[in-house]
Amino acid sequence: MLFLLTGFVSQAQDANELIKKVKEKLALVNDYQADGVMKTDVSFMKVPESKVTIYYKKPDKFKIKKQDGISIVPKGGMSINVNSLFAGNGQFTSVSAGKTTFQGKELSVIKLLPLDEKSDVVVSTLYVDEKSALVRKAITTTKESGTYEIEMSYGKFTSWGLPDKVVFLFNT
Repeated sequence: MLFLLTGFVSQAQDANELIKKVKEKLALVNDYQADGVMKTDVSFMKVPESKVTIYYKKPDKFKIKKQDGISIVPKGGMSINVNSLFAGNGQFTSVSAGKTTFQGKELSVIKLLPLDEKSDVVVSTLYVDEKSALVRKAITTTKESGTYEIEMSYGKFTSWGLPDKVVFLFNT
């Protein structure tokens, strides 16, 4: 029994340490503005690609501004980004959920469980590259707005923890 308890405590500490490293990397960014292209892939609609500007301001302000036409995003989806998961320090418990492979990389799987019963977030699952302290994928389940999946690819802004490409998936 003692060995099982020791292993569980060790995994919890590892998850907390990894989350701490991810938060430290993301804390380097106070605000940013990025231009991008939004592709909407909905089988029953034909929506052309459009230019967007993404804004972020610490700790949890996030906005996507589309220059023209309609924008299909889920209710409450604008505030779901990796930085917003960590807003309000210590408002969640992190639990190690093992390892997996994603995009050819071995990642640690960490579950974030909110401590506040009134939180709209039920659980967030982060897929973290331990070597670079980068979140490669995040799946967040909410009470009101369903489940969102974010996949991130990194390039020239890796040292800041900012992805070059973000794929945001949700049910329509």
